[in-house]
Amino acid sequence: MLPGLIDLASELVGGEALSASDEFFAPKENLLLAKPPVLVSDKYTDRGKWMDGWESRRKRTPGMTGA
Repeated sequence: MLPGLIDLASELVGGEALSASDEFFAPKENLLLAKPPVLVSDKYTDRGKWMDGWESRRKRTPGMTGA
C-alpha cells in the first residue's frame, strides 16, 4: 500500500468479501486483512500448505495453455 492512500476494501473500513468461486486453500476474507501476511513454512492443513493469504486452485485441463 502506498503512503497516503486508503485501501477501500480493507476490513478496517468495513470491507467485506461477499463471494468467491473457490475457497479451497483459504477463506476469501483473507484478502481484506489489514495485518501483514505471516509465513509459516512448515504448517499444513488437510488441504495442503497453510495459507495466510488467499489463493485459488489452478485448473489443469487438456488444451489449456497456462498463460
